[in-house]
Amino acid sequence: MSNQKVVIDADQTELEALLNSSAPLDAGVMDDRHASALDSIDTEELSNWAARDAELDDLGSDVSTEIIYRAKLLDDAYPFKVEDGSLKIKESSINLFYIFCLVLSQSKLKAQKGEAAYNQMMARFFERSTLGIIRCSLGSLSNGHHFGFPRDNGSNIKQAINSLPKDLNISKEWKYNPLDYVENEVSNQKDLGIDQIIWIKRPDNRTFSHLFFLGQCACGGDYISKFNDIDLNKLNQYFRPFTHTHPVKMMSIPFILTDDDFQKVSHRAGWLFDRISLAGIYNKHPELD
Repeated sequence: MSNQKVVIDADQTELEALLNSSAPLDAGVMDDRHASALDSIDTEELSNWAARDAELDDLGSDVSTEIIYRAKLLDDAYPFKVEDGSLKIKESSINLFYIFCLVLSQSKLKAQKGEAAYNQMMARFFERSTLGIIRCSLGSLSNGHHFGFPRDNGSNIKQAINSLPKDLNISKEWKYNPLDYVENEVSNQKDLGIDQIIWIKRPDNRTFSHLFFLGQCACGGDYISKFNDIDLNKLNQYFRPFTHTHPVKMMSIPFILTDDDFQKVSHRAGWLFDRISLAGIYNKHPELD
């Protein structure tokens, strides 16, 4: 069973295959091998080096297993192919969204103080593109609205909140009517933790009691701190009434998680979409290109 170290090494192998058209299946552990060799020179403890080398062989095998597992999960949507002990980028029908997420997951999204975080544009694109991808997977009655900051129309939080009934074409829900003791909190927020709102309309002309999905996107390594950014209890204090049908929390990330971590994150963050999930949907909807 993979651990997150194996997942990261598999990403490194994919990146090398992307850059060079092909890479050994254990390319992701090459840095570890080089470091181990240098350590053995420094310490001259050859027996320890031999044990470490055997450990790296096992790790290389685990990386190969992880890559094969990804290919199995995505089938034709996987943008690489395993051939003659190497991972190779496909010549055609490449899943561009998988590649985008792979690159994004390796990007440093938080700039140091005084520096510009130019790749924040990638994170904003991720928010908007995953909104469309997830909405496509929910059928013809689904609709989507980008609520995360910064918004395309430049609206502040109060303006964005007050326009929700119109933007979502709804009545009797999302009524901004905060409790007195939380009203001052709202103006200090950017988006209430909500990047995306997706709703499935009723199959009639009623403009209320839809099913809502509230999405949070996280592209940095600090995604584990964002599980509770969407606070349904707090939203019920801001909107009265909020939604008549209990909403579903979602999280989208460009990473791949182990199966165990995927279940743990889902339990805390809601309906989870990682690189595998998103790339699989993207491949089934050519209109998203």
